[in-house]
Amino acid sequence: MPLFLCRWPNGDLSVVSAEDEGEAVDRLDEIGDANDQAAILVAFPDFMVHFKLPDEMAESHDLDATCPPLTFDGFGWETEAFVAQQLYPDFHEAANRIDFDAEPGTSGEDAIKALNKAIVSEKTRLWIEEPNRQPHSGPKRLV
Repeated sequence: MPLFLCRWPNGDLSVVSAEDEGEAVDRLDEIGDANDQAAILVAFPDFMVHFKLPDEMAESHDLDATCPPLTFDGFGWETEAFVAQQLYPDFHEAANRIDFDAEPGTSGEDAIKALNKAIVSEKTRLWIEEPNRQPHSGPKRLV
């Protein structure tokens, strides 16, 4: 069954398996209305993600949860490249501008500021690109 990535207008990312785009949109309804939002929806066959299991439970963990408190550890190489370049281009560009060869301690603060600015941009970019988007026009597609 294909996997679909949905990049929401607020910057969130959902992954769903579905037979086709219509079923993906239906299943994503649990999160939000992918048809009514300036979402990007794309089928992605080479998806890889890794989660870590902590050594112990944190006090803040929901004790009613039946799934352990896994934490995101990273994407596979191909997935990371696609997500960065296609779904979060502003952040990707900012990250690529960081000078890792600069004097220690001189660029860390500036890098954090640049990356935070890119995050703000990513949270609003899809709305800015299509301010007059009509409801029910469906999610954007990457070709």
